[in-house]
Amino acid sequence: MIQTFFHLLSAAIVVLYLVIFILSTDVRKREEPSGVVRVLVPTYNEADNIGSCLESLTSMEGKGIEHTIHVIDDNSPDGTADVVRSSFPGAGLIQRERRTSKADALNSAVKDLEGDTFAVVDADCVVSGDWLGGIIEPLSEDEHGVSSGSILVRNRRESIWARVQSCELAFLCHQLMRPVERVGMLYSINGNNFAFTRECWERVGGFDPSKLTEDNDFAVKTRLAGLQIGFARAKVFTRVPSGLGELLRQRRRWYLGWYQNLSSASLFAGALFILLFFYAFVFFVAAFSIYTVAMAAIYYLELLVTYRKAYGSIDPLSPLLFIVLSPFLSTAIILTALPSALRGKDQLDFKKHW
Repeated sequence: MIQTFFHLLSAAIVVLYLVIFILSTDVRKREEPSGVVRVLVPTYNEADNIGSCLESLTSMEGKGIEHTIHVIDDNSPDGTADVVRSSFPGAGLIQRERRTSKADALNSAVKDLEGDTFAVVDADCVVSGDWLGGIIEPLSEDEHGVSSGSILVRNRRESIWARVQSCELAFLCHQLMRPVERVGMLYSINGNNFAFTRECWERVGGFDPSKLTEDNDFAVKTRLAGLQIGFARAKVFTRVPSGLGELLRQRRRWYLGWYQNLSSASLFAGALFILLFFYAFVFFVAAFSIYTVAMAAIYYLELLVTYRKAYGSIDPLSPLLFIVLSPFLSTAIILTALPSALRGKDQLDFKKHW
């Protein structure tokens, strides 16, 4: 009886993955919105990274899209502004008098700059050659207020945990977000790769500096305002935490940021779903048979194809590490975040926004 239960559960998970895989194929064509696009690069203490970010932005294929680049320096003491002035005089530099938050930095830039379309990329990222055209594509549809693209890993061979994240982000961005968007359930964005319209920003009241994850708060408010979020064919590459401790701290902040926008019931329901989703491999093992081995192989091959679609190359090890380690990583993240969540939203720490 127990083995039959696990067989059915693992079969349902594989079917879910296959449906997601089919729906993730992009078949739509869109027109690009007109007007000048303001590319915003919010930054704090990124002197070591801002150069590679701006190099990628200045060398990308604009495809005739009129745009300007603006670095918003949140009073960095490490000389970030000096790097921009000396090496990239063509980029606009907005220097803030005191450090506040990414949300406040973005709000001030949108207020001061003219234009109806804004694209955002973080200073520790590099963009793909066709990024600008891709990230603004969904905004050509009237009902779309925000678009979000893929986040992929630059240092994906640096450690075991970097490999796990490389496959995780490939799965989330190149297999999961498209079908979620198609069924009208996309309520989140990638905060280091998104675009939005001024109309949307004004309608939702801008970015909220009190939120740990101001990007997802902005996404939720966008949907509540009756606007849609589009998934864009636009890649950026970022460095991810290579150590487990740093990774857990980052994900704990993300998880608590999501909690700010959820009820307690939704928080626990979401945690249960995440654990069941990532414990698929455990279900395969618990229901061990030739049948389950075949399904596990399908699961692995599916991730391998998705990885190649995202990065353009095959890495047999990363999908395997993702299958084996992601359940334990998800469990650790939830266990480290729940004590703070259980104390209540008014007890969360908002000091670290960068």
